Amino acid sequence: MSFNIENYFSDQPTGNTILYYKGNVDSDVINHVLDSIEDKMVEVNEQSKLRKKVYNVLVESLQNLYHHVDKVPDDFEDQTSERFGLLVVKKVDDGYRIITGNFVHVENIEKLEEKIKRINR
Repeated sequence: MSFNIENYFSDQPTGNTILYYKGNVDSDVINHVLDSIEDKMVEVNEQSKLRKKVYNVLVESLQNLYHHVDKVPDDFEDQTSERFGLLVVKKVDDGYRIITGNFVHVENIEKLEEKIKRINR
C-alpha cells in the first residue's frame, strides 16, 4: 500500500502551521522541536497554562514516535530513517492541533487498535 504524506496534508484545511517535520525521530530532533515550539509560543505571548499543556502533549507524542515506530515500507521514499515520524503543529482558533504519524506493520494493527479502544473508554 502506498501513502503520500504530502498529498494527505495538501488536502487538509489550511491553518497556521507552526511546525512541520518529517524524517528520522531521535533525541536531537525531539529536543529541537520542543525548544522551537516553546520559543514560538513565548514569542506570540501564549498563556503559560496553554504553553505547558502543548509542551506536555508534545513530549508524550514525540516519545511515542520514538519508542513505537515500525520500519518504513520498502517502497517508501525515505529509506535512511531508522525511526521515521511525522509531526505537524498548527495554531487553531484558541488552541493548537498536534498531528503525529508513523508506520505500523499490518500484523500490529489489531493490537494497536485494541489499545486505542481501551484508552478511549
